[in-house]
Amino acid sequence: MLIYNEYTSNTGNVFDHNLYYVNGEAQDALWVWKNKGYSGFTAYQQGTGNDTHSRYVNPAFVNSSKGDYRLRTGSPAKAYGYLAPR
Repeated sequence: MLIYNEYTSNTGNVFDHNLYYVNGEAQDALWVWKNKGYSGFTAYQQGTGNDTHSRYVNPAFVNSSKGDYRLRTGSPAKAYGYLAPR
C-alpha cells in the first residue's frame, strides 16, 4: 500500500509531482484514498484526481538493500520531490 487515507471529509489535499515505486508492477500497487481502494497507479490517479504529474518508476537508488539511497546518475527521481536545504 502506497497511500492510505481513511478520512472521507478532508478537502484541499494536493498530491502531485511525486515519484512512487515498490517492487512489482504499477498495476499491482494498492492505494486507498478517502476510504476507497484503488488497484494500480492509473486507477488511483483517475479515481482521485491526485498525482496528475507524478510517476510510478524505479528511482534507481545506488543500493537500497544496503541502505544507500543516493541516486544513480540519470535517476528519474532527480526531477521529483523536495530537496531540503543543507
